[in-house]
Amino acid sequence: MTNVDQLKELLTVNNITFKEIIKNETEFEKIHNDFSQTTLVVNDQGELWAVKLDNETQIAAMLNAISNFIQLKYLDLSYNNLENLPNELQKLTNLQTLNIAGNRLGSLPDWIQKLTNLQTLNTSYNNLGALPDWIQKLTNLQTLNIDGNNLGALPDGIQKLTNLRTLNIGRNNFQTLPPSLLPFLQKIHVPTYNVIIADVPKEVVTLGWAAIEQHYAEGDQKDLSLAELKVMIIGAGSSGKSCISKALEDNDYEHNDKEPSTVGIELREIKHTFQGVEWVLRMWDFGGQEAYAAAQTLFMTEQTLYIVVADGRTENRPDPYIHYINTFAPTSPIIIIINKIDENERADLNRPLYLDKRMYLDVHHGIIKFSCVENRKTHVDKLFKEIETVLLTKEYGLQVSWKPRWLAVKNDLSTVLTKEKYIDIRKYNEICDKHKLPQDVRETVRTLCKNRGEISSYKNEDSCPPIDCIMNPKWVTEGINYLFKLPHGGFYKTSNIYHHMEKQYSKDEATAILTMLKYENLAFEVPPSDNCPPGQFFIPALLQNEPSNFPQSHEYIEQIITDDRQPGKVMNNREFRFRYPFLHPIVKQTFMVKLYSVNNKINAYRNGVYWKHKGEGACVVMMEERDDLAFYLQGNSAKELQDVQTWIQNRMEDIHESKGIKNYELWHVFHTKDKNGNKRTKQYSNEDLHTFSEYRIEKIPLQGIQHGPSVTEILKDWTPPHNEKGQNTKGDTHNYYYAPHTEVRNSPNAKTNVGNQNMIDSQYSELQDFLNQFLATQNKSSENPVAEKEKIELTEKEIDDIREIIRTQTSQEGKKKFIDLITRYIPFVNAGVAGTNLLTAMINFSNAHPDMWTGVKAIFSFLAR
Repeated sequence: MTNVDQLKELLTVNNITFKEIIKNETEFEKIHNDFSQTTLVVNDQGELWAVKLDNETQIAAMLNAISNFIQLKYLDLSYNNLENLPNELQKLTNLQTLNIAGNRLGSLPDWIQKLTNLQTLNTSYNNLGALPDWIQKLTNLQTLNIDGNNLGALPDGIQKLTNLRTLNIGRNNFQTLPPSLLPFLQKIHVPTYNVIIADVPKEVVTLGWAAIEQHYAEGDQKDLSLAELKVMIIGAGSSGKSCISKALEDNDYEHNDKEPSTVGIELREIKHTFQGVEWVLRMWDFGGQEAYAAAQTLFMTEQTLYIVVADGRTENRPDPYIHYINTFAPTSPIIIIINKIDENERADLNRPLYLDKRMYLDVHHGIIKFSCVENRKTHVDKLFKEIETVLLTKEYGLQVSWKPRWLAVKNDLSTVLTKEKYIDIRKYNEICDKHKLPQDVRETVRTLCKNRGEISSYKNEDSCPPIDCIMNPKWVTEGINYLFKLPHGGFYKTSNIYHHMEKQYSKDEATAILTMLKYENLAFEVPPSDNCPPGQFFIPALLQNEPSNFPQSHEYIEQIITDDRQPGKVMNNREFRFRYPFLHPIVKQTFMVKLYSVNNKINAYRNGVYWKHKGEGACVVMMEERDDLAFYLQGNSAKELQDVQTWIQNRMEDIHESKGIKNYELWHVFHTKDKNGNKRTKQYSNEDLHTFSEYRIEKIPLQGIQHGPSVTEILKDWTPPHNEKGQNTKGDTHNYYYAPHTEVRNSPNAKTNVGNQNMIDSQYSELQDFLNQFLATQNKSSENPVAEKEKIELTEKEIDDIREIIRTQTSQEGKKKFIDLITRYIPFVNAGVAGTNLLTAMINFSNAHPDMWTGVKAIFSFLAR
């Protein structure tokens, strides 16, 4: 008996499930993140190549056995509650990956230094108090993860790891970092979003290692406290945001029902004494109108406290605004206010859900009920207490101190901008020169001032001439408000804009505001053409509600998705949708600007655009439908439609990347007709199409259609990005954080798995009922070989192949249920009429249930081969 057989026998005796995969190393790299149970991976030579152990009660015996496999390259012992590692494992000198995350290790055993072939070492979420000096001997190390321990320092010897490419040091307790380490840390990828260094302000840390080095370069000057906080209050229109900010500003404020809603953006400075220090709260109050929503992103920064206001009368959910904040200012604290409880005292939210960091990462622990009418002072005091608690929370780092020269530049900049509405980079450099601020730190200080709400700024070195402007934030917000009072239409002569603004703004000032909107893709200066005279601006936020010179949008869309082709044919039209948790207006408006920059023959209105691609090509309608951005295409040929679809998808991907939007899905919608001429609609996500491609399903399955559209053609020329939820796109990767030692295991997909468990159970029950009904039907048939049911068995290899097909379909629990259910009905496959009936019934069932797992048909097709 081979060593591998002995190990398998040991696992079996202990009732531990395992999966043996005869694959090569390349194939293993594709699947190792999906291990869900004790797993053995054997290479082509029959050698044990990789192991994942997940059974803390019997792990000791298994580790002793595994230590005999000296050719082992991958060992995963994560989340097994281990307090130490057996010395026998030091024999595994060929190990390339060692994952010991999520245990209870207080230190690393010295023998790990003998594993000089290690390329990846994951020690995250243990109790390590120090990183040993011998870590420098692991010279082949490329990835080191020490996140979530109790480290207070990094050893200097870590610089000798010349092959290191990724180092995760977050969620530790660093007191300081030696200056000698900083150049090394700048050379490799070291995420800083969750790093706390006691002697460096958190807002400096989030700017990266260059800013940290600049902070240390200022020497031992005593840092000066900065008692200022930027607060942004957002929510739906008429939810009472302004009443809350006014109540915080004025202790004697009395609410007036006839008080008009905020139009645009208002800035207030609120004084509040906290721990004997007078704090300045810079409150940014945003109106709820859509025209101003996209402009909010101009001023959203991290190191800011966000207050999300939900209307207690309508009990509207704050989810859209939470998604919005997590996209444009990730890691910022959020307080939720349920306002106007005087009109609905029972109004509340599902508090456990909103305070669960697995679901809503950055919501602070307080959800406050509020009223500006009844017990107002009590509610104001409660909100101030909550703000104070946020200030005390170390992980947010909102209590900061700056180096004296940095603070001096900030104060002078603030003074200058009270007199001048905006300045260029030359004036800023003069202020920096006055205080002898080094050149390499000036951009850092400018960013810090912007995060504090002290300035608004934009910079575009690619423009001609280059733009580099610093503005008074109150002045620029008032300017945007004033500009957005133009009559609705969306297209304006530049001269008319200047005329509209001349009472309050000079031509140069109006140009500065327009330039800022251009830079952020909120406006577009239309180039002159045969159809458009020179000197025009396109501002999507000010478009009219409905198009003027083509049929109403719903009528035109109905025309596109209606076709007089014969039943059984796919309509020669296309519909696809980008689906978001919350569709922010900036996505739609930016697409309009990008579209108009290449095609000025568009007909745009508030919620959509109609145009012909490339002159007389395909007709396209883009529509906002709830949280979908839907595209309807009509053309003369499949190739023409595919070209247009690829062009649109690539433009959209540019927008998603530039705005840092990761949390979305692409869905394809297909329209067909049945034999009676009735329209049928089927939707597949882009993930579904890639699954079809993986399983070599050439045509998209559509009910009643023998030859559906080509999967390859639709996926051609466009590869969707890795859609990782909760990603911080402003610098470092920022996955949703899950507490260690729990079922979700820090998996990026765990949030989805937890949230979809009810759906999984529902689908499982639905499929089970269907199969039971089929079995009952077949039992009544003389053609059913039920008598042979017990004689038909699957081989271990066949079961593993089924598991591979199911692997990507759903959560771990759902996979186990699904495998068990499918294998119960295996006897019917390849069993004459019964098997044929089952396969046909399954295909029809899957067509009728668009939410069913896409692997159902693939599995039964595999079994029927």
